Amino acid sequence: MTSIKKIAVFAVALAATTALYAQHPVPYLQDLIGASGRDGEAQMQHRGYTHVRTEKSDDSAYSFWKDNRSGHCVQVRTTDGRYASIVHTPDADCGDGDGGEQTTIEREETFETLCGSAVDGKIQRYRCEAIDQFLADGMKITTLKFPDMEMKLHWHSDKKVGVEREGMETVQANYSTANGSHEIFVDGMTYFYAYDKEEAERRLQKFNK
Repeated sequence: MTSIKKIAVFAVALAATTALYAQHPVPYLQDLIGASGRDGEAQMQHRGYTHVRTEKSDDSAYSFWKDNRSGHCVQVRTTDGRYASIVHTPDADCGDGDGGEQTTIEREETFETLCGSAVDGKIQRYRCEAIDQFLADGMKITTLKFPDMEMKLHWHSDKKVGVEREGMETVQANYSTANGSHEIFVDGMTYFYAYDKEEAERRLQKFNK
């Protein structure tokens, strides 16, 4: 295959990938479909989104909103004055072309903890490092450093968490909290770790025996 053909094939594949990404609906915002533009904007702000810009094309308007918690970007299409679609879009669409500005981190805490995963009844436990980043908007991002991978957790206020694993797209997952520990349910697996520092220390002492 010639270089020109290779470039053409790559361009087509990239365009298809970008289109697929941009058309993926944002599941936790679909209840706003059909809302008037004014009501929809109020709800977007209430749910922690900041309006970045609006572009108009023919009979529709496309507004871009940044999630204050995760920094990710969504696109809202408004037609005839009502929300017609709300989809994921590349984060650069809400920034200045270099991936977008980052949410301000006010402070950071690092501690050792016991973490692990459970699938098909098999439980694996590890000594992990946890990094809590407290953001200016009151939300938090936790980075868990497993022995063989790193996972970033973008916490939401409705028992939802964005799970970002190395080499994979961020997915939205449910989580539960009990006895100083979080359990995150994603892709048929359960990840867990002790977020309470005293509980983490107790579990590590028991794990090391």
